[in-house]
Amino acid sequence: MTFTKEDVLYFAEFAHIGVDEADQQLFAPQLEELVQFTNVLREIDTEGVAPMTHGLQRVNVMREDEPNNVLSRDEMLSTVEEKADGMIVVPNTF
Repeated sequence: MTFTKEDVLYFAEFAHIGVDEADQQLFAPQLEELVQFTNVLREIDTEGVAPMTHGLQRVNVMREDEPNNVLSRDEMLSTVEEKADGMIVVPNTF
């Protein structure tokens, strides 16, 4: 598959990135290389290979939550500067 400068502009617009004339000349053959590489990947026999959900093997090493030394609502509210109607007042985020 051959990519043109117009193809590069289409993908750039889709990705919301700006490309100048030099980039268009540079990226067109690189897009062709990417497509050729994906075609090679399609030919790999993956029969019996479990799908990956992440590039690294992740294992949850966190312990189960266990409440301990829990403050009562009144004790917790006594530690904050600003409160209203039994809730902590925090600055707006927007």
